[in-house]
Amino acid sequence: MKQIKILFAIFLFAISFTTFAQSKVAHVNSAEIVALMPATIAADEEIKKAEETYQKEIEGMRQDLINKEQKYASEQDTVSPELNQTRMAELQDQLQRVQAYINEIQQELQRKRMELMQPISEDYTEAVNTVAERLGFDYVFENNQQVLLVAKGTDITEEVKKHLGL
Repeated sequence: MKQIKILFAIFLFAISFTTFAQSKVAHVNSAEIVALMPATIAADEEIKKAEETYQKEIEGMRQDLINKEQKYASEQDTVSPELNQTRMAELQDQLQRVQAYINEIQQELQRKRMELMQPISEDYTEAVNTVAERLGFDYVFENNQQVLLVAKGTDITEEVKKHLGL
């Protein structure tokens, strides 16, 4: 009985190994493809414009803070120590609000980028699946320096580009 179990396990292992060995493997460079997609270029432009708008806004806030600080510094000897302390606290508070606003902007830009990239990612994934299915590949690996160590499979990057019209 024990020998039957061992033979059965060896048989299953052999079938699994044979099936994997017969699998067709390909690789694709997603960074190259996604960077060329018109939707990615448009998304990057939209984010860049938003960043520029926010940067102007932040620069205005920073300049207001500098102007106020210079004004208070020039008047420091002519006002009471209590007023100087109040002004210092006011400047600290305003600086903290600017920093908080910068954090909000960074989070908003990150959310916007994710929102814009979601349909791009879906289009890319659909294209890779379609090309892999059309060419009969069972596995498609990402072709970048961190993931792919040996590239003996077929590179389907150009096929995916064609499918996306790039």
